[in-house]
Amino acid sequence: MIHAYFIALAVASLIERQVRTGMRRRGIKTLPLLPEARPTATPTCPRILEAFRDVRWFEVEHKGESIAFPIELSPLQRTLLELLSVPAEAYR
Repeated sequence: MIHAYFIALAVASLIERQVRTGMRRRGIKTLPLLPEARPTATPTCPRILEAFRDVRWFEVEHKGESIAFPIELSPLQRTLLELLSVPAEAYR
């Protein structure tokens, strides 16, 4: 369990570092990640992941046909994905 906890902390640290490095590189001073969309210059992993809490995938089967509804990302979510070097197409 200690090893799993260590891996989780390492991944969280890398997410924070990637976002903060991307912010510096793109000249972004703050991101509205705090409650009530307040800006922060030091985004943390829990706040970054919380920004994606409302992302949902809907798929319906009707008469043997599968219909999927596209995921709509907010501008903040798109910015975070760009900072993390994750292509937005991964959410399609």
